[in-house]
Amino acid sequence: MPTLSSDLEAVARIANLDFSALRRVLRSNLQRETKAFLWHVLNYKRLSQDYTFKVKTRYDGWFFGNANDSLGAMVYYFGMWEPAISEYVARSLRPGDVFIDVGANQGWYTVLASSLIGAAGRIVAIEASSTIFQALQRNCAINRCSSATLVHAGAWSTKGEAPLYPGPNSNMGQTSFCPEQMKHKSAATEVVTVKPLDDLVPEELWRDVRLVKIDVEGGEWEVVQGMGRMLATLREGVEFILEVTPRVVWKRGHQAEEILEPFRRQGFNVYRVPNEYEVDFYLDFIAQGAKKPARYDEPIVERCDLILSRRDCAFL
Repeated sequence: MPTLSSDLEAVARIANLDFSALRRVLRSNLQRETKAFLWHVLNYKRLSQDYTFKVKTRYDGWFFGNANDSLGAMVYYFGMWEPAISEYVARSLRPGDVFIDVGANQGWYTVLASSLIGAAGRIVAIEASSTIFQALQRNCAINRCSSATLVHAGAWSTKGEAPLYPGPNSNMGQTSFCPEQMKHKSAATEVVTVKPLDDLVPEELWRDVRLVKIDVEGGEWEVVQGMGRMLATLREGVEFILEVTPRVVWKRGHQAEEILEPFRRQGFNVYRVPNEYEVDFYLDFIAQGAKKPARYDEPIVERCDLILSRRDCAFL
């Protein structure tokens, strides 16, 4: 059982800011309060430096990234990203399942899903950014994700091309087709092919899809508009993980509830899964585990992560 004395010794051992030593401490069974103290005293911004790494994850995969990026920092220090959502994916997918990753980013969920569905399963991972797509390819390669088909394109409501606005180096995941998403002024750095999800996912996979993750930084309405044919043919047990950003959706002339309406017509219920990006959320998860997604029938007025399921219960 860790003691105050041993915890203080751990502080002393990493006083010189040895990244790997701090990572071992944060992943250890030391007291939660000690880990929080270390993180905040040593200063997150100092910890999130331009440091490239390859580390083992909580789910026994490998991840290649940079600690300057928010996703990279959390994976490096804690071995995970969006812990409550990741746990839901981990307990939902089984060997042979089909997983669709829309806005695959650097491949966290693609790699996780690959370890769960095995060679008999299938993954379609869609990422628009050329730079991020290279990171996706790298992580899939080092994890030998043979079941994954990687698609360099954007999911949208129509076929064509669209300018893509890059997120900052500290959060590449904010890259978006929606300039309204940008918290900083950013010029588009590339023009990307966009297609409806109906066309990006092979039709022969539609009836076998178990889980679809959509994280597109403000483009949720457009993505949903482009999946009408697929949505009407999906199996009963399919579920969606959907990030909704009402601020951006409103600026683009729509209401957040409009995004959910096509799902409600198909019998889906809405659940909210806890998800925060502060280190305390990660430390709470390590100490207490994940809270279950809860039924959510309130208006959507802030950014949130939802699970859409045909199951009818209080918690998933």
